[in-house]
Amino acid sequence: FPLYLLVKIMGSACSGCGMFENDEEPDMDEKNFKRHVREKLLPSTELDDNALHLCVIERDHHKLSQAVKKHKHHINELDMYGYTALHLAVLLKWEKGVDLLLSFYANPLITSSSGWTAIQQAISTQQFKLVKKLIRALNQHFAEYSKQNVSKIYQTLTEKTDFYIEIKLESFAKGLSGVTGHYFPCDTLKIWKKNEMVRVDMTLVDFDYDRKEWIRGNLTDIFMVKKAGCIDVYHINHDEKTIELQSNVPLLIHDGIDFDISQSAILDTEAEKLCRKPVKSRKIEIERAQFKRQKSWIGAVEQQVIDDITCSVYKATDVKFVTKYRNQHVPVERRKAIKNDSSIISIMMAGGGDDDDEEEQDEKSEWDADAGNEYKPPQIRVDEYKRGMMNKDGKSLIDTVETNVSETSYNLSICMTDGYGIDINEVLVIFDLLSLQTVHVGIVKRILQLTAYDKDRFPLCLEMPLLLNVVRAKITFRALSRETIDSKIFATRLPSYTR
Repeated sequence: FPLYLLVKIMGSACSGCGMFENDEEPDMDEKNFKRHVREKLLPSTELDDNALHLCVIERDHHKLSQAVKKHKHHINELDMYGYTALHLAVLLKWEKGVDLLLSFYANPLITSSSGWTAIQQAISTQQFKLVKKLIRALNQHFAEYSKQNVSKIYQTLTEKTDFYIEIKLESFAKGLSGVTGHYFPCDTLKIWKKNEMVRVDMTLVDFDYDRKEWIRGNLTDIFMVKKAGCIDVYHINHDEKTIELQSNVPLLIHDGIDFDISQSAILDTEAEKLCRKPVKSRKIEIERAQFKRQKSWIGAVEQQVIDDITCSVYKATDVKFVTKYRNQHVPVERRKAIKNDSSIISIMMAGGGDDDDEEEQDEKSEWDADAGNEYKPPQIRVDEYKRGMMNKDGKSLIDTVETNVSETSYNLSICMTDGYGIDINEVLVIFDLLSLQTVHVGIVKRILQLTAYDKDRFPLCLEMPLLLNVVRAKITFRALSRETIDSKIFATRLPSYTR
């Protein structure tokens, strides 16, 4: 009896059971996920939302002056190609436009969808004088840039009720259980939130790049978020019995900047150092990510019970971890071999272990502040901008700098549950605060943003590969409580502790 006829007959008989159905209609979660990525996580595709960008493309100072006054609260928004107006002004080498945008607090640390800040774009296009101008703007306006970030966090914290939650971070690999905890992150974060106050207890402190291991301790960080746009951070070391106060800390993402931007005297020197180094971008790309409910071979919905809570199992596919590297502005004799480091673990530990950042050769020699004159900006017409800004070969018309790209695609397993009692967005702001102290939380936040498609659904557990799909990490939320938090939890004066 022909096998294909058997399959056809059985498929007809089981047309309602899903056993032989390949083209299933996406369920509500999958539809909401796609809408969430399109509307919340990717740049707007509406030209009406890009008024500032159109003025920059036209290089019309008068129009931009009028538009920036009308749209000043949207000055740092990305256009449909993932650029801020400041990115475009830098790439077009339009200094008058850069000056105008900076005067209205355009932030040179905003990352484009391609992964670059305006400062990195200026470096890679050899506009070294402009780099100094952007660095000085950071120095002059960092309080305002911080306020742009902190005001959103303050609003989210104060409009929600108190909560306590734990976040368990685990790593595991078959046959490697004895070394995963040594090389890969493992911790339980205990989090209390009351009004604008947040306390986080942890043991994972930082990564020692020399010894290739995680540094551990018994720590508490207390964040007092101020409506004015800054944060007081109390760093309590229970092992050493010390309390350190960092007052009025700005919340800025210093992408590729490893010096104190508030120190005016060092700005030009540090800007020159930046221009001698390659620029690197590490990011997660989610444009093509898919989200699908897992089912058994007979069509039954896959479920998993975590801490007595039943969850539906989903798989997020085509989540890309991308590293981009530019060194055309660096003299040939100083260029180093480019390595593929687009694994999750390399992105998580970015910020302290790059060899490029450790080398500072010939700091005073071969510095040519006029080297930027070599950069010939593209001439982009408005109709080209509206059509797509791509040439026949699919390359960008506006960002023409040669870029080395390494990327790795991963599949993530996510357990979603209903009515857990908290919106994932309430937790995401905690990761913003943690970014002030630790470098490995940004990757977790970006992944969790994928699950914020429904306020009534919560990602109770997320599993992802750390290294070559052999070592995997698991993030589990647990012990949620919505009871009123005692203010004593946030005490910053402790007996026998040294301040």
